[in-house]
Amino acid sequence: MKIREIQIQQFGQFDHKIYQFPSHPFLIIYGPNEAGKSTLFEFIKAVLFGFPSKNHLSNYLIGKDINKLGGSLKIETQEGIRTYTRNYKTNEFVKTYIEQIGHELEEIPGFKGVDRTFFESIFCFNLDGLKDLHRLKPEDLNQFLFNAGMMGSTELSELEQKLSKKRDELYKRAGRKPEINQLLIERHHKEQQRKQLEKSRKTFIELQDRIKTARENQANLKTDKRQIYIRLEEYKLSKTVQPLLVSYHYLKNEEKIYQPKHPFPEQGIERFEKWKTKFVAFEGECAEINEKIKQLNIEMNTIKINDSLLSMEGRIVTLLKSTPKYEHACEQISNLNESITDEKQQIEENLRILGPDWSLDRIRQVNTNLETKQDMKRLLHERNRAIEDVAYYEKIVAQRSEELQQIKHRIEQGKSQLLHSTERETMEKEIQRIKNDQELLKEKEWLEQNSQILQNDQQKGLKKKGSIKASLGIFLSLIGGGILFLFDHVLGMVALVLGIIFSSFFLMKKSSNKKDENDRITQRINEIIDILNEKPETKTSYEELNHKLEKDRQLAMMQEMEQKQYEMVKKKYDDSLFKLNQAMNTVDKADHAFKEWLKNQGFPSIPLSLIDESFQVIQETQKALNRISYLKMKIDQRMQEKKAYEDTKDEVFNSLELHPDTEQLEQKLKVEKEKKDRLNNYQQQYHLFMQQQKSLKEKMLTYQKECQYLLELACVEDEENFRLEAKRHDKYRELQKKISERYEQILNIVGSKEKVERYISEPIENIYDAKKEQDELTSLEEIEREEERLNRQLIDDQSAALSLEQDERYDDVTYEIARLDANLQEKARKWAIYHLALTSLDKVKEDYRKTKLPKVLRAAEKYFNKMTNRTYEAVLLHTERGFIVRDSKGNDYEVSQLSRGTSEQLYLSIRLALASIVETKEALPIIIDDSLVNFDQDRRSQVLSVLTEVSKKHQVILFTCHKEWRHEVSESSFITLDLSQKKIEDHVIKMM
Repeated sequence: MKIREIQIQQFGQFDHKIYQFPSHPFLIIYGPNEAGKSTLFEFIKAVLFGFPSKNHLSNYLIGKDINKLGGSLKIETQEGIRTYTRNYKTNEFVKTYIEQIGHELEEIPGFKGVDRTFFESIFCFNLDGLKDLHRLKPEDLNQFLFNAGMMGSTELSELEQKLSKKRDELYKRAGRKPEINQLLIERHHKEQQRKQLEKSRKTFIELQDRIKTARENQANLKTDKRQIYIRLEEYKLSKTVQPLLVSYHYLKNEEKIYQPKHPFPEQGIERFEKWKTKFVAFEGECAEINEKIKQLNIEMNTIKINDSLLSMEGRIVTLLKSTPKYEHACEQISNLNESITDEKQQIEENLRILGPDWSLDRIRQVNTNLETKQDMKRLLHERNRAIEDVAYYEKIVAQRSEELQQIKHRIEQGKSQLLHSTERETMEKEIQRIKNDQELLKEKEWLEQNSQILQNDQQKGLKKKGSIKASLGIFLSLIGGGILFLFDHVLGMVALVLGIIFSSFFLMKKSSNKKDENDRITQRINEIIDILNEKPETKTSYEELNHKLEKDRQLAMMQEMEQKQYEMVKKKYDDSLFKLNQAMNTVDKADHAFKEWLKNQGFPSIPLSLIDESFQVIQETQKALNRISYLKMKIDQRMQEKKAYEDTKDEVFNSLELHPDTEQLEQKLKVEKEKKDRLNNYQQQYHLFMQQQKSLKEKMLTYQKECQYLLELACVEDEENFRLEAKRHDKYRELQKKISERYEQILNIVGSKEKVERYISEPIENIYDAKKEQDELTSLEEIEREEERLNRQLIDDQSAALSLEQDERYDDVTYEIARLDANLQEKARKWAIYHLALTSLDKVKEDYRKTKLPKVLRAAEKYFNKMTNRTYEAVLLHTERGFIVRDSKGNDYEVSQLSRGTSEQLYLSIRLALASIVETKEALPIIIDDSLVNFDQDRRSQVLSVLTEVSKKHQVILFTCHKEWRHEVSESSFITLDLSQKKIEDHVIKMM
């Protein structure tokens, strides 16, 4: 995966900029301070993972419109080149397009499951990443590796913390606050309480049985009492309903008297009155309409119409409408004749401009269509463009020539400032001699110090120390020999002799070694003094010589760069000179082609500078000739329209035998039309009144039939009998209504229709019995006395049972214990789930540590060994001390003991090792922002060698503010970022 292009709509100091990168896997982007490197660094992360909040973007929004904030990345993957666009407003990918395939996708391959935190932890970093590196413990690194390998973020660590917190909230050994601990304590208290209640449980149960029996007896008495109340209510109900039943039977008898013999129409009187009223009203309206019809007949007979004039109405109207057109045609004929005269004058002027070689016939024959004009413009454009190219390349050639002279002058000046090769060799030898003298002086000083130490040791009694050691050896030999002599006489004597001989030898050798060493040191000091005395005295210091040589090396490098620039500019000069000759040849070819084209088109010899103007004059002349033909055609049309109007006018007036006056004719036609309209209006009113009269008669007949129909339904012959029959039916309906009301009253009292029918069917004297009601009242009093006795007994028993009860009833305590057991079981099940999940997670993490952590350390060890030029051979991770590095001599160092540059090399090695083990679909790019600023030249070369190796798998982009990195890599890998370039063609910077 490679980033090939960055397009910034608006972000920080960038506005509508496009940066295109070469396909090289290792890129160094150089820019001075404040050139926008860090801004570009943050923009890449914003497009990949989304823009942060407005507060975090404050440094990139100064004087900017936040809605325009956004841009895109063009990324090359195995599937093709994709463009990913994101803006702040939606903060989502707007478009993901594969150029080779030609369709859209929603995600970046390789970035699935990778978030901003994970990407910044491994693939995208700066100097802040060195913070607290030496404090990183194995468990921390293992946790990070596990999260990175499993989820790509810290989500798994957060999940582990949540699971542990929830488990501890449920149960903790020796804890009191967790839920299970509290439930266990509460259950213990309840169990103690239940044991105390069981002691008085027996007596309490006996009292409960007596109370139960008493309550059952109370319930039976209440049932008997309820039945008595029901019967008393029944007696009371019978006593209340008796008067209503008497009234009901009376109304039923009267209903039989007024029962009608024939049915009467529903709402018969209302319907009869309605039809009769409408019949009378329509009869009056019909009389009024007859009177209006008579008046209309009188008015229509008084109107007389000229039918011959109205028959020619169409032709007269056409003639009147054509009059303005006739007048306009006369005026147009005059104007068109004047236009023809003007066009002829313009043609004569154009012929004078073109010259004597041109005539009207020749002008008509010239082809001036769009294609010919485009050919002419194309030829003129090609010639003008070739002339412009000649001028442009002449200017470029002059600039390149002047630039070559300036570079050549600088090269000559630089050569004069360089040291001669003999002088440079002499200085280098002198510097080496001074270095050797300094080494000899250091060696002499060290030898003198050692000699002084040996002399001091001899003076303070080395012999005494040696004697003590020898005596101690003899003493130990005697003891050892004596012990061995007890077991084996021969072996004990041999051990004693050997111990004495070894102690004496040690004493003699120690003294001899010290003396020989002091003699060697004195001899070497004398040799160094002789060598230094033989050297001539140095007139120039080491610093001055080194400064001159360094200055000469810098001048030589500048000379080499100037020479390369001279060759590059010389190549550009030759290219520009070649293009100038090509442009001049193109001008000659364009002139020749244009002359050939004029000849083929039939043009006479015309200067090229006048061809465009002449072509326009010819084209205007052709248009003028065409306009004259068109004007003559229009005159003929207007003459024909004029003649047609005059013929129609004569025909109309001759037919009507009138004076040829169009205004008078129009007035007469208007009068006749008004009379015709008035007559038509009267006729329409007449027909309307006739229809209304017919409609009224039909309605009157309908209402008359309705009235007769009602009489037939009531089985009567006239209106008087109809009204008497209506009163009889009203009385019958009134009785039915009263009967229904009595029935409803009885129903409301007794509550059901079955009881109502039973009461109605029984004789009145059997409904209510006063003696039975009195017997029921007596039984009720006996039941109430028995209830009072049971209540007193129940109160006594309950008081006794209450004295045996504790703070909580036995059943309640038992229920609470069962509830606590169920709750404990549920909590324990949840605790077991959390504990099992954490145990499984620890096992997975341990397995992951055993497989992944050694791989990271081995990879980091390989990179660190190469960066430090094999000074350090191993990278270890100690449980307490954190990262430990081991040099080639076997010495171990903690991170805090390393120099800043070495610790940064270790940090970079660990980052690269982490990147090497992360498994993604595509190898993600590694982006470094000024993280290598503390490296000297040697470290820089070693680090770049490692990054070059890493770039075989990952694209590496390094931002730096140090220009000297240019000399460490190839020219195609080094890119300069410079915002001071204000004018950039199409806002595109091609970094290649």
